[in-house]
This record gives sequence, structure tokens and C-alpha cells, in this order.
Amino acid sequence: FLRRGAEIVEAMRDAVDGGTPVEQLHGLVDAEVGFFREHPHFARLFLRSSTLVLPRPGEEDPDDPQQRSFQDAMRVHADVFRRGQRSGDLCTGDPDVLARMLGGMITAFLAMDVARGGSGSADPDASVTTLHAIVEDAFRP
Repeated sequence: FLRRGAEIVEAMRDAVDGGTPVEQLHGLVDAEVGFFREHPHFARLFLRSSTLVLPRPGEEDPDDPQQRSFQDAMRVHADVFRRGQRSGDLCTGDPDVLARMLGGMITAFLAMDVARGGSGSADPDASVTTLHAIVEDAFRP
């Protein structure tokens, strides 16, 4: 869990290295969905344990190694929202809340994706395309 958690955060950081904030938002979707599809056992482990491991807002423990990757991931999300708010490309609101919302959308997608064997449909890219449209519609100003 800890090893894969560190790996996905690194993939997320790579995904937001350059481009506009909207492109970075799409990069996060691709990086996270792609990582979970590449590591389906980790995806199932994440889904099973996420309600046990992920901290509730205000209950984060920076010294808990199981929470560290989640906190790092949420910081990557929140930083994209901060950049997007400064540029006017993304909606206003608390970046930490928006980060959690994006994470929740990706987790909900992941739950259905895993249940369908990692493809979501006969065309594995079709459902990711839909997720991209939903994410962009949700977070544009």
C-alpha cells in the first residue's frame, strides 16, 4: 500500500508538470485512472481500505505513513486548483475542498471501473472520456 501510494503520487506530480491548469486537471484524471488500471490489485486494495485509511477532514495525521500518500495526493490536486483559480481557468472555492471532490469523483469512477474489469465498457477510453467531460464541467468557472 505504501509503495504503490508513493508511486501514484509521483505519477500525479509528473502529470501536472507543465500545461494549463485545465490540462493539468485532465492529466491528473489520466494519471490516476491509468495507474489504477495498470495496478488492478492496488486499485482493489485502495477501494477496500480507503474508508479505513483516508482521514476525515481535520483528522489528518502527518506522521501516519498510511495517510501520507493521500495527503500528498490531495496537495497535488489542491495546487492545481490554486493555479487554476489564479489564472481564472478553474472555479473559485476552497482548493482543499475541491481537491477532495476531485478525488471523490475519481474514486467513484474507479469503483465502477474495477467492477467492470478495468475498462468500463466495450471501449475502455469511452468512460474515461465521459469522466473528463464531467470533471471539466464541474470545475470550470
